[in-house]
Amino acid sequence: MDEEQLEEIIDNKLKEYKMPSFSNLKSNIKQYLLKIEEEIQLINNQKQSSLEKYKSSKINILSLSQRVNISRQTIYNNRDVLEKYIQINQQETEKEDIFNILEEKNNKINNLNEAILKFQHRDLSEQLYLDKIELLEVENKNLHRQTDILNKNNIEFVKEINELKENIRKNPQKNTVIDINNTKKE
Repeated sequence: MDEEQLEEIIDNKLKEYKMPSFSNLKSNIKQYLLKIEEEIQLINNQKQSSLEKYKSSKINILSLSQRVNISRQTIYNNRDVLEKYIQINQQETEKEDIFNILEEKNNKINNLNEAILKFQHRDLSEQLYLDKIELLEVENKNLHRQTDILNKNNIEFVKEINELKENIRKNPQKNTVIDINNTKKE
């Protein structure tokens, strides 16, 4: 990577980090930054190369047959030992493979997040039902109060009707007509 490209990378990073621009720095600081960024780029490239090499170094029949110069047919002809040996090693290696472990962990995290989301929806629904129950209980209490008032009024009306009936029975000729205003006519 040439110096101009490095300067551009450094300047972009300085902006991202909210630091002074590359052009405003002292020349010795610029030189230090160029050396540092060049080494950072080298390290990142080595990491990437190692990562690609790691990913491509899978244990399987094809890769091993090519590496050790044994035909695949020989391996397949000796399934009970050679093929089985390779497959068991392949499985053990995949269990310990950091990428497989990471993928399993990510799957577990995704499953847990889905479960949390379901629980949140359940809890929200439950809270809505609880709120509805509370409103219905208040309405029920109000209806009970109204029913009590109506029952008391009914009892009063029945008493009044019974009193009127008793008055009519005792004095049949006096009380023949009763108006709506509860006044007696003779």
